[in-house]
Amino acid sequence: MLGTLMIAGLVLGLIAITRLGFQSQQQLHTQAVANHAAEAVAILGARDLNFKSVTNRAMLANEVVVGQLMALQSWFLMAEDASERLALFTSWIPYVNGMTRGLSNAITQIKTPLLTAIDVGVQAQHYLIRTLEQAQFIFHQASWTSALHTMEQLVEASDPSYRVRLFNHQTLINTPGLWLSFQRRARADEYATWVNDSRDPFTRKRTYNWLSLLMVDIEKAGGTDISQTNSRVVWRSIDTLGVHVDILFGSQELRFGGGAGYINERLPENASRSEFGGSYRVNKRTSRKAANRAEQMRINRTVPYQYLLADPAQEFPNVTVVVVDEAPDNPPMDSTLKHIGIGRYQVRFERAAQFFPRRDGRHESANLFNGFWTVKENPIRTLDRRIIEAQLSL
Repeated sequence: MLGTLMIAGLVLGLIAITRLGFQSQQQLHTQAVANHAAEAVAILGARDLNFKSVTNRAMLANEVVVGQLMALQSWFLMAEDASERLALFTSWIPYVNGMTRGLSNAITQIKTPLLTAIDVGVQAQHYLIRTLEQAQFIFHQASWTSALHTMEQLVEASDPSYRVRLFNHQTLINTPGLWLSFQRRARADEYATWVNDSRDPFTRKRTYNWLSLLMVDIEKAGGTDISQTNSRVVWRSIDTLGVHVDILFGSQELRFGGGAGYINERLPENASRSEFGGSYRVNKRTSRKAANRAEQMRINRTVPYQYLLADPAQEFPNVTVVVVDEAPDNPPMDSTLKHIGIGRYQVRFERAAQFFPRRDGRHESANLFNGFWTVKENPIRTLDRRIIEAQLSL
C-alpha cells in the first residue's frame, strides 16, 4: 500500500514538473513573440519618421532651388538693363558702340527663352514640393495601417491562439500614439526661416565692389529673400549696379542697371540693411527703381504641409505590445491561467557623433529633418506590467 502511494506521488510530481516546464516554455515563447511584434512596429515607426525627415529636407532643398532661379532671373534682368544703358552711353564712341550694341542685342535675344526656362523651373519645383507633401501623407497612412497588419500577422503566424493587445507609453491606452500624438501635420510658421538659413551664398547675397577708380566706385548689390504671409510663400529678389561719384563732402549715386522679380508680394520701397544682400543700403536709388520695375512670376506659392514633432521636448514614444495566449490548458489545470508576453521598444532619435558629426559640435535634439531615428529595447517595468495585467483582467 505504501509503495503504491509512493509511486502515485512520484507520478503526480513528475506530471507537475512536466506541466511547469511546459508552462515555462509557453511563457517564454509568448514573451518572445511579444518582443518581436513590438520591435516590428517600432521599426516601421522609425522608418516612417526617417522618410518624413528625408522628404522634409527635400522640400527645403527644392524651395532653395526656387530662390536660386529667382536670383538668376533678377541678375539677368540687371544685366539686360545695364547692357542697354551701356550701349546708350557709348553710342557716340566709334567701334566701342558696335561692341556694346552687339552685347545688348545678344542679351535681348536670349531673354525670352531664359526667362521661360526659369518660369518652367519654378513651376517644376512647385509641383515637386506638392508631390513630396502628398507622398508624406500617403506614407503616413500606409505606415500606420501596415504596422497594425504586420503585427497581427506576426502574432497569428506564431500561434493561432495568440491575441495581440497594443498599448502606448504611460497612459497604456489602446492607441498607437507614435502616429497620432507624437507627430502632427501642419504648415510650419518657421518654414521661411528654415529656407532662409539654407540658402547658398549666391542666393543670399550678391554684394561687392565691382570697380574703384579715383573718385568713382561701381557697386554691385543684391540678394534673394523668402518670407511668408498668411501661409503664402513670398520670394523677392533684386540685383543692382550703381555708380557712386564722390563730390565735395558727399557721394552721388547714378543708376547703371537693376533688375528684380517676385512671387506673391512686390518688393518694398525701403528695406533694412540686412535684407536683399544690403542692396537698399548700397544702391538706394537704383534699388527703388528696380523694385518699381520688378517682374512678377505668376504662381501661387503656399507653405507646404509637413509632418513635424508635436512637441520636440516630449519623451521618445514607446511601442508596447501585449500578446495573450487565449487557448485553454491541455490538459486543463487552471482555466483562468493565460500566458502573457509584454514587449516594449522605444523609437528614439540618436545621431552617432563618431559617424555623423555636426560641424558646430553641438548636441542635436530630436527633429524631423535628419533621418537618425532608430529603435531600442526598453524592458517593461514591474509597475507597468501590473497595470497591464490589471487592465487585461477587467
